[in-house]
Amino acid sequence: MKRRVSFGVELIHFRQHLREILEQVAARPISGFYPLVDVAATDHEIVVRVDLPGADPTSLKVEVAGQELKISGEKPAPAPGRRYFQVERSYGPFQVEVALPDKVQGRASRANFSRGVLEVRLPKEQEPSPQPIPIPVDTGEP
Repeated sequence: MKRRVSFGVELIHFRQHLREILEQVAARPISGFYPLVDVAATDHEIVVRVDLPGADPTSLKVEVAGQELKISGEKPAPAPGRRYFQVERSYGPFQVEVALPDKVQGRASRANFSRGVLEVRLPKEQEPSPQPIPIPVDTGEP
């Protein structure tokens, strides 16, 4: 049997849902740096690419725990002393948590930071490690 809900009840549910969305948006900090993330997979590995233009490579921390990849660091603000007329770029500390679609080998994973893009390659495995495993970031610098 099909039940028909009146428009008034639908409107009340819509307003409640909209209020929840707005509360979530309001809870997110206005300032800060939110990098863009791509996650791709092949038969043998998961590849995560993160746009981090201007980020300090020495601040990058990458670790995998179970089926979650955590990336944090900082994109430093420009040196003070200039008078800005327009500011659209964002700065500050960031943290990204990526739910991985498959189990990975944390110890065999590697990360490379080049031209403002962090690429993390995580070989797939059968059993994930329950402990967080740090992944060193290669910046190509001595």
